[in-house]
Amino acid sequence: MTQQADYLQVSRYIADIDSFAQSKGISLSIRTDFNQLWDLCKRLPGKPVPAVLFDPNRVDINTENALWIEGVNGRGEVVHVQAVRCDDLSGTTLADEIDSFPSTLQRQKPWKAIPKPSSAMHLQPAR
Repeated sequence: MTQQADYLQVSRYIADIDSFAQSKGISLSIRTDFNQLWDLCKRLPGKPVPAVLFDPNRVDINTENALWIEGVNGRGEVVHVQAVRCDDLSGTTLADEIDSFPSTLQRQKPWKAIPKPSSAMHLQPAR
């Protein structure tokens, strides 16, 4: 089953987030240059580099499947970065996709194991 996004609803949500950020003195910008993101994160104190899923030198990441958001305060300081990626996993699972990564990425994966979907899985709310 494919569910289409309600673009008007998504636009309103983004506008609400932008208004909230502006009320706190933060200007948000959407970016697509992931080399720039990596360079920025290396310079930000206490900010780890992004996950390998956002490394343009290792994975196929482009304007069709990812973006990142930069938040800058009134003094011109970067106070927020956030990346998002959307891949079509029709006909596969996230575990299978991760297993297909090159071995160099496999060794660096920050996850322990992603189980294959099962009717026996019981989802509990986070506590």
